[in-house]
Amino acid sequence: MAHFIKINENDNVAVALEVLPANITIYVDDTEVTTTMEIPVGHKFALVDMAEGESVVKYGFCIGNATSAVKKGDGIHIHNLKTRLGDLLDYIYGPDFVEEKSLRVTQNLQTKRIIGLILVLGLSRKEKI
Repeated sequence: MAHFIKINENDNVAVALEVLPANITIYVDDTEVTTTMEIPVGHKFALVDMAEGESVVKYGFCIGNATSAVKKGDGIHIHNLKTRLGDLLDYIYGPDFVEEKSLRVTQNLQTKRIIGLILVLGLSRKEKI
């Protein structure tokens, strides 16, 4: 079983699939990486050195910027990563919102189908003059 995953070839981080102890050496795309700290399951670790402000890339896209210098093998989490979403946004888990939005989309599709059906039926039932 793999101990980590690099999701996209352009990523400069990988994700631990199990706890990675400090000071173990792993190979990611033929590059040697030695963890500088214990990396918890699901957490990111750096595949390259990053300067403060440098982009952190996961899924092939920038997910934020390093808030301090990061060494190859360091763990990356909220202590050294800031998203580019801004300070005005709050993270709230809201399954009801998703369900409401999904319901609205479903209702909109149903409404459009009904209107389409009415138009089709209206056109096909035109009386001859």
